[in-house]
Amino acid sequence: MRASHPHPERIRTQSGMAYLGVLTIVLLLTLTGLAFILTVRVSSMATEGRLDAIQAGLWDFAGIGRRLEQIGEVNNIVFMDDYGHHPEEIRVTLLALKEAWPDRRLVVLFQPHRYSRTVQLGEAFHTAFYDSDVLFLAPIYAAGEEPIEGVSSETIGEGVRAHGHKFCEEVSDLIDGARRISLEIKSGDLVLTLGAGDVWKVGKSLLDMEQKKSGRTEKAG
Repeated sequence: MRASHPHPERIRTQSGMAYLGVLTIVLLLTLTGLAFILTVRVSSMATEGRLDAIQAGLWDFAGIGRRLEQIGEVNNIVFMDDYGHHPEEIRVTLLALKEAWPDRRLVVLFQPHRYSRTVQLGEAFHTAFYDSDVLFLAPIYAAGEEPIEGVSSETIGEGVRAHGHKFCEEVSDLIDGARRISLEIKSGDLVLTLGAGDVWKVGKSLLDMEQKKSGRTEKAG
């Protein structure tokens, strides 16, 4: 479901439905000027008659770290980070960014989380990145797991490309990811580091690099 307006002034309940005892409320929140689509799942019995209280409680919600967190902006490039690593989280995150910044090219570095999760979710990843314009896939963040034969970022990439993504490439590690993105990005882009591991470090590094580049340009001028 698409938001009706990319910059709502406050929280609006966009839709609600009861299904198998679970109430799903789709809300739009303004987080640092961004229309963020949040799905809240709560027990319908526990919240019967309390929807106003839920909405009021979220009224002044200011966001949490690593959830569509804007790291900074330099040289007209916006850098953001998000913890999302489940295919549905990824879809919603990319959609929210496209809704908020429709004119910016969305450059994503995704770090899959755990080999077991990659196996379990499998094909769901293949269609989760449609709203990205440029996609780089880092190696899987093991989180203490042993590798599983035949499971890698390459298998995700093959599926993403098979479903028609125009620019999807794998990188050898996060350092390579930072290098590739630094060569790719340009003024007007929105760069997102995405995943539950240590991929956030790349966003910080890229922001620092662009800031230094901007400083050198100003001195030269």
